[in-house]
Amino acid sequence: MVIGLDFGLTPAASFMQKNSAFGHWQVTDEIVFSDGNASDLAAEISKLLAKRYKNCPVEVWGDPAGGQRVQTDGRTIYDLLWANGIDARPTDSNVFSLRKNALDALLKRLNQEGKPAIQFSPNCRTLISGLSGA
Repeated sequence: MVIGLDFGLTPAASFMQKNSAFGHWQVTDEIVFSDGNASDLAAEISKLLAKRYKNCPVEVWGDPAGGQRVQTDGRTIYDLLWANGIDARPTDSNVFSLRKNALDALLKRLNQEGKPAIQFSPNCRTLISGLSGA
């Protein structure tokens, strides 16, 4: 399981698995807040991991900006995630074109079965809506 994180007042997480047998990614779940914070996100990630992905190896990657210390107590978002048992790491880059090109490559490619190289569960309504132009 690979979890991708975005922070801010609309924090989000996407849960993805690589299917090595067929050569595609499956985006299985998402967590999206319209008005939330990193504490809310950490709590929901922990709940979903315990409910649906118990005993599953997990990598968690997030926005490098989450490494900035906040003025209130000097902690980072990553400090907060770690305190909640989520071993999250910042990605090397937050360059939009790199992220967009990586997703575009998956959206344009087919796997060994002739199906898209990235597939989205119906659970991922916000992702599906966004990729559909919303």
